[in-house]
Amino acid sequence: MKKLFSVLLAALSLMSYALIYAETVNTELSSGLLRMHIIANSDSEEDQSIKLGVRDFVSKGLSDCGILPSSPEYVQKAELLANEYLGELCVPYSAKASKERVFIPKKSYKNITLPSGRYNAIRLVLGDGEGQNWWCVAYPPLCFTEDFDGALSENGEGVLKENISEEAYSLISGDVRYRLLIVDVIGGIIGKIE
Repeated sequence: MKKLFSVLLAALSLMSYALIYAETVNTELSSGLLRMHIIANSDSEEDQSIKLGVRDFVSKGLSDCGILPSSPEYVQKAELLANEYLGELCVPYSAKASKERVFIPKKSYKNITLPSGRYNAIRLVLGDGEGQNWWCVAYPPLCFTEDFDGALSENGEGVLKENISEEAYSLISGDVRYRLLIVDVIGGIIGKIE
């Protein structure tokens, strides 16, 4: 009986440590990154194409705007840019932007992997917002077009390293896979519970 109690206590301690570790890493990544979530008006081919055009236009505009990603003006700028693009296309709907903390699934790029978890994100809802969505990283910019190779640039690496600890960067850049797995699994479980 004592052995069973010891094993259960050890398992509970290990699970508690994993949960705290995963939440700590996710909180740090969320504070160092700003994700973008774009939801299309519908699943029509035209609306899905418009969503990708909004992604490209807003991503370029935000990277050139000089506004701090942590400021409310950054979200306002994202909405302004999205509506500018939609206006140029003369579509019968507009975009609404908000900054939220949302669950985002695991995303792998060529040289980094971001675990699933809750992240600060700009959510851009196009029109009715009933179509498929697109996730990317608004800051540092990682919203890739289809012809891009998906690697974080040297400038992006520098920005990321400035905003998160060396340990967290090591985790997402692939140096410590088993710890990334812990963060990703715990983040996925929390996302399903929510």
